[in-house]
Amino acid sequence: MLRTMWDDPWQDFATLRTDLDNMISRLGMRTDGSAAIRPTATLEERDDAIVMEFDLPGVSAGELEVEVDGQTLSVRGHRRRGRRELTYERVLVLPESLDTETLNAEIHDGVLTVSIAKSAKARKRRVEISGGDDQKTIDVSEAREPVGIGA
Repeated sequence: MLRTMWDDPWQDFATLRTDLDNMISRLGMRTDGSAAIRPTATLEERDDAIVMEFDLPGVSAGELEVEVDGQTLSVRGHRRRGRRELTYERVLVLPESLDTETLNAEIHDGVLTVSIAKSAKARKRRVEISGGDDQKTIDVSEAREPVGIGA
C-alpha cells in the first residue's frame, strides 16, 4: 500500500485493536480485563433423574448461584482473582419431563453436581400382563413399536 503524507499512521493500530477485540469477544473473553467463562457440562440420564456436572475449579458454593425459571436452568458465579474479575455462566433448557421442584445442587472438589428428578410419567416402569397360564412383564420404556388393539 502506497502511503501519502495525509495517511494517519496510527489508523493501522486502531484497526488491529478492533480486530483483536472482536476475536477475543468471540472466544468468550471481554476486553475490559474480565472473563466470561462458560463451564463445561456433562449430562447423565439415570432411571429416576438427570444428573449434570459442571467443571468449576477453585469456585466455592458462596460464589455460585443455581436457578430454575420454568424449564431453564441457570448456573452463575462471580469471583475476583487478583486484579481480574471472573464471571461464570451456563444456561440450559430442560426437558418437560423433569420435576424442577426436586432440584439438588452440591459442589465438591471444583465439580458442581446438579440433579433433577424425572416426573412420575417419565420414569421407566414395568407392566405385568396377566391371563392364561403365562404371565409376562413388559418394560414399557423399551417398547420400540406402538401397541395396537386387536393386532
